[in-house]
Amino acid sequence: MSSRSTHIFKSIDDLDLKVDIIYPSSLTSASTAVLYLHGGGLTGFNREHLPPHIVQSCLLRNWPIISADYRLMPQASAQDMLEDVISAYYFVHKRLRELLNFKKLENEKISIILMGSSAGAYLSYIAKPHLSPPPVAVFIYYGCPTVHDPKNYFSSSKTLFNETPYPESRFAHFLTGPPSINPTPSFFPIFNSSSLLPNFSRDPTYKPLPKGEFEDRSSLFLWLVQENKLPELWKVVDQGLESEVWKGFGKTIIVHGDQDDLIPYYMAKQAVNVDLGPHDSQLFTAIGKKHGWDMPLFLGDPGLKEVEEAWEALDEIILKAQGGPSS
Repeated sequence: MSSRSTHIFKSIDDLDLKVDIIYPSSLTSASTAVLYLHGGGLTGFNREHLPPHIVQSCLLRNWPIISADYRLMPQASAQDMLEDVISAYYFVHKRLRELLNFKKLENEKISIILMGSSAGAYLSYIAKPHLSPPPVAVFIYYGCPTVHDPKNYFSSSKTLFNETPYPESRFAHFLTGPPSINPTPSFFPIFNSSSLLPNFSRDPTYKPLPKGEFEDRSSLFLWLVQENKLPELWKVVDQGLESEVWKGFGKTIIVHGDQDDLIPYYMAKQAVNVDLGPHDSQLFTAIGKKHGWDMPLFLGDPGLKEVEEAWEALDEIILKAQGGPSS
């Protein structure tokens, strides 16, 4: 069985930023935990936007997974969002054992894996150099390493998923509203504890809610790309692929579909080819998969082969970091 608790890690702009901590109910100690940052184009959703297979993968390893809110663009600046991730990381590092009533052994430390999907993956790239002690690994699901793309993907007035440009009027209420955290619709890929059996496998009787209508704030990302806004909005914290921050970046695992129609696959290869280097980075290519293909999936579902291989590689990194023999 799994347990779940919710905690405020930061209050700012009249918002309470929260983390959900999900862990095996019988867990009494942990040496490894995952801090997860959700996707949503930097403009939508909240900590509940969490693929079930990621939660399963953590529970089966006895790793608590902590999914965090962060403020959203454009009301939040790039610096604001970076600071939210840093705050969440330090909250987990300093308070996780206390919050879960774990006993702390002398000189025992907890290794944190920084993980994110799409926008959360980009934030993971941006935040990692600012975190101390550093994460033991960064796990990237189809995120871009920079919005200062040498191929000008984010600065070529690109209209995605539409034949004609998006009018600003379509997004006006998102652009002028107050700072927000955007609730994830209940029929979206979210983790529901009732979806799992006690051994953390999928309950075959579980049925997700049918899809419904909702106001998709995350679609604002498409307009920001079209209007070439991202390079300017992120220039303070994103120095591009030539930045010194990539040197010694550390162990990084990247999963990316080669048919990604939102964040092109070549961006994953860019991340591997910068100073991350072949010894610190591993790219797992999901053949024929588009952006976010994995979001609704459970372990055992078709389509997760490369994802499960990536988690096995993560196991090797953690084992070696904790002084165990690698295979």
